[in-house]
Amino acid sequence: MKGAVSDAEKTRESAQYGLASSQRELGALKKKYAALSEELEQLKRNGSKVETRQVPPTTPTVITSSGASLLALAKQSGNDFETAKADLTENVLQRIVKESKLSMGEVSVSKESDGTYNVIVPVTWSIPSGRVLSTINKYFNDYNGKSISLSSSRHGGTKLVKISGRYADASDSRQPYSGRLFDVLQAHEIVLEASLGSKRTRLVVAGNLDCFVSCGYSKIPKNTWGVAVNGGESIHTFSASQENPIVIKGVTEKELEQNGMPSIRFILQ
Repeated sequence: MKGAVSDAEKTRESAQYGLASSQRELGALKKKYAALSEELEQLKRNGSKVETRQVPPTTPTVITSSGASLLALAKQSGNDFETAKADLTENVLQRIVKESKLSMGEVSVSKESDGTYNVIVPVTWSIPSGRVLSTINKYFNDYNGKSISLSSSRHGGTKLVKISGRYADASDSRQPYSGRLFDVLQAHEIVLEASLGSKRTRLVVAGNLDCFVSCGYSKIPKNTWGVAVNGGESIHTFSASQENPIVIKGVTEKELEQNGMPSIRFILQ
């Protein structure tokens, strides 16, 4: 009898153990199911957001390589032009007037048939071409992008600095505003003036040229602007018609008595 009871108890205990184990497995499965369900819901929510997200319409914008607007670049270019213009004025035009070496040779006088006198004034000058060229080559170039250098005049040996409007206006000019700077130069002349009292004669040493096979002085803007960097007796500047020695004509005897020796100077006009 005791053996039967013992077997029954063992069977009951085994059943209870199996039940507990099954319950634990069931609980684990429920937790796993709950986790999977939550993950599925999360994926659904994320998927819903992606599907319903709208891309706003694009607006055309102007972008440059530097990221700046075209208006900002235009303003900067304007500022750069004004800075370059001041540099050109000070270190080319004014430098020629202020720093060039200028001397007067032995003056002579000749009497004309009408009773007036011609005062003959030999002049010699030398412009600081190195410093002038260093500024010019910041803004202008010769053909194929080459730097501008001294060239010889066909009218008697003076050395010239020549700036071509063709290259200044080209797409590969030294600066985007080189053409405008060329216009600035063309608005100016530098003359060497010899005067006695109210009488004066001027010789152009920097100004507009008309260049084809050779270059000649022009009173109006043409295709080139140039500087005669040196001059002396028998050395003509831009054309053979510009005399050196400079001749001051129509001087009266009274003017000769009152005014003494003539004076010479450079003038920027």
